Amino acid sequence: MNSYDKTTPESVIQSDLILEVSRLFANDLTIWRNNTGAAFDREGRMIKFGVKGQADISGIMKPLGARIEIEVKRPGGKPRPDQKLFEQMIKDHGGVYLLCDGDITKQVIEPLRARLERDRKVIR
Repeated sequence: MNSYDKTTPESVIQSDLILEVSRLFANDLTIWRNNTGAAFDREGRMIKFGVKGQADISGIMKPLGARIEIEVKRPGGKPRPDQKLFEQMIKDHGGVYLLCDGDITKQVIEPLRARLERDRKVIR
């Protein structure tokens, strides 16, 4: 897997993560980039989008339809308080919330494998 340092933009880690997870789990889950922010329409009105604190990447996994949220930080980066609240909400509802600060294998791939194995045992 790639090696990242504190100068690596989050967008690079996000792109690598989406590509790797999509490749490895193509039949088991779907993930996508989840944007937040604001923009102006043609009439100059500001349109806000996204949910405060939401993770950078969202998705859904088989077989039980669990929600996936993955927050990406630069190496050593820490989540904001609103992101921690969003994390707790996802976990309280049975979803998967992962924080990745550059170790895609340990912080994302291994936990997703474990959750998929657990969920498959539930439906057997």
